[in-house]
Amino acid sequence: MSTKFSIVTDRASDIEPEFQQDEKIYIVPTVILFEKTNEVFRDTEITKSEFLAKLNNGEVAKTGQPSLEDFDTIYRKAAHASEQNQVLAIHVSSKLSGTFNSGNPRIKLMGQK
Repeated sequence: MSTKFSIVTDRASDIEPEFQQDEKIYIVPTVILFEKTNEVFRDTEITKSEFLAKLNNGEVAKTGQPSLEDFDTIYRKAAHASEQNQVLAIHVSSKLSGTFNSGNPRIKLMGQK
């Protein structure tokens, strides 16, 4: 069943996976950078146990902004899942994170279509 609009957010929302699935909320993934090994993952590509194992082995992790491609993919999925191609975006403040500013050009472009 389709809804009038879809909700898109980012990992700062800390939404439980069950709630996300039940409510069909779309989440833009966070990029995780491991400094010592120069490995880069989306948070959807590494499990919590793998992440913790790396930290326990002395790895240092930082987060990075999602790519425009990630924003594009998630926003398109969300728009197609709604009855009217409407998306309600709820993101962490640009004063706390670069996520909003990273996706803002893509979000504006989609709003013009």
